[in-house]
Amino acid sequence: MKKVYFILLFIFFNQLSFSQTLAISTINVGGNTTTIRTHQFDWSIGESCSIASFSNPNNLLVTSGVLQPIYVEKIIANNFGNVWTNDEVSLYPIPTKDFFTVALKTTQKGTINFTLLNLSGIVLETRSVNHIYSDELEKFDLSKLSPGIYYLEVVMAVSPTVFKPKRGTFKIVKI
Repeated sequence: MKKVYFILLFIFFNQLSFSQTLAISTINVGGNTTTIRTHQFDWSIGESCSIASFSNPNNLLVTSGVLQPIYVEKIIANNFGNVWTNDEVSLYPIPTKDFFTVALKTTQKGTINFTLLNLSGIVLETRSVNHIYSDELEKFDLSKLSPGIYYLEVVMAVSPTVFKPKRGTFKIVKI
């Protein structure tokens, strides 16, 4: 009789517990990137349960996998002037859902022109700001745009006090 109870109890608990599942999911709850001397380390808390790629008819490719960071990076540097440093211009939060902010920390005074572009190079928004203070914020609204990758070109205009304009193009990811 004890064997029957034991077998029934075993079957009952076996049906309630699942050790593996076939569903595709990612269990990342946090992570960061850090640089120690000359080495860069990416870390995450949790990992992918499966690694798979998915695509749709609009040529969107999404890959679930290990450590797919999104960095704020400058993608264009040219010989028309100086390039912004990370201390002078920063964008946050990237990736964004609706709004992102550009923090201008340069001490150079003058007109700064912003141009928001899509992947095709179509101008979505232009804006000019007379930069006077070293800590200024410019907020951009992406709520009406579809998720994707956009670029923000930031250019210090030539003026009597600015001989070599600074410029840089920043990648923005809207989710």
